[in-house]
Amino acid sequence: MLASLRLPVIGVCILCDAMEFQMSLVMVDHVRVTAAGNISRKDAARALGLSPKTLCEWAARGLGPAPIKVGGRVFYRWSDVLDFAAGKPV
Repeated sequence: MLASLRLPVIGVCILCDAMEFQMSLVMVDHVRVTAAGNISRKDAARALGLSPKTLCEWAARGLGPAPIKVGGRVFYRWSDVLDFAAGKPV
């Protein structure tokens, strides 16, 4: 059984306009972080102010934080999501 931790987070909404990114803060109630430091696609999308479908499409194009498959489910490293939101390379 996976333990999870609920953390308050301020995500970043990223809007693409001709390959330039505009960042704006998005308030999020909580995300569930597993003991391994991973979060679900739904929580990653919520933290970034995006839809899960957008993250799925970005993953197919090699954009955004790198997804991890565990038992057929898709997760993201919480640290990668935070780095991506801060504009750091992931």
